[in-house]
Amino acid sequence: MRGSETEVFEGKTLSNLLKDIYNISAERRKMISGLIAEWSKQVKSPQEAVLLAPIIKDLLEVGVKNDEQLTKVATVVQRIISADAYQRNGGDPTEVLTEAEKEQILKNADKDLLAATKDIASDISKIPTPPVKN
Repeated sequence: MRGSETEVFEGKTLSNLLKDIYNISAERRKMISGLIAEWSKQVKSPQEAVLLAPIIKDLLEVGVKNDEQLTKVATVVQRIISADAYQRNGGDPTEVLTEAEKEQILKNADKDLLAATKDIASDISKIPTPPVKN
């Protein structure tokens, strides 16, 4: 089985995970760009721009944090798959992770991903809504 087709979560292969990471990042970039474009149309004064700038900065930071967490998870999974392939191809098993260590890393990655998702959701909920002009 190719490494990218190895199931890392129930029904989710590494290639699916990487595709999801890409799609989530692309969708978030599109959403943030749309929000910035919409909000910039509503800004009529320098004071409003000053109020809006921190909100945009927070949105961008949340996106970056989320991308970093997803990338870390994919990196860990890729390392596990590489180590497993190395062992199967005759590599010295003392130089790579044991099955128990692999399982523990996956469990921790899953926990880290859930924690990061909660942190990001919390960060997003703290971002104030920009002033709306009628």
